[in-house]
Amino acid sequence: MRIAVTTLALGLAVLAAGCVPSFHPLYTEEDLVLDDRLVGLWGQDDDEDKWIFERSEGKAYRLIQIDDNGVGRLDVHIVQLGEHRFLDTFPAESDGSQNVMAALHSLPVHTLWKLTVEEDAVSMAVMNPTWLKEGIEKGTLQVKHEMLRVADDSGVVLTASTAELQAFVLKHADEEDAWGGPIKLKRILHDS
Repeated sequence: MRIAVTTLALGLAVLAAGCVPSFHPLYTEEDLVLDDRLVGLWGQDDDEDKWIFERSEGKAYRLIQIDDNGVGRLDVHIVQLGEHRFLDTFPAESDGSQNVMAALHSLPVHTLWKLTVEEDAVSMAVMNPTWLKEGIEKGTLQVKHEMLRVADDSGVVLTASTAELQAFVLKHADEEDAWGGPIKLKRILHDS
């Protein structure tokens, strides 16, 4: 019974989130990089939401995302794979106030983003769940996964090992359809 409830909860979270969760991280310690251009307060032109990236312990960052509904906290790692950079986000401990970002990351799974950082601009595009699901169903994409069916829909949860996940992400890093529309942030304040 507990497994069925957990699977249902994970399935609902996958479908609601519009993202692709992974049981394994995208990184090993050797793949992690620091880029302190990311540190600071960020926002979007058309939105009052705030994104705060802070340095954390080791080669890690903390993302605090604030919107009208509350605060979301994520542990963030920058992953360098070849010439590409990615973010691996994972839920951080919560103080109980949850916004949409926190709710979408409420289960202990990793979420993968393609990342571009410039001095005063950040672009983050989450892996496209529709592209992944359709590719798996057509047999054009091969990656270890579980297909969770909830009601009349289904979502993909990646179960590939870190090495397999890295190979898959690198193979599709330059495919526009593989990544959702990016969240584009502009620097509001640099935290030195």
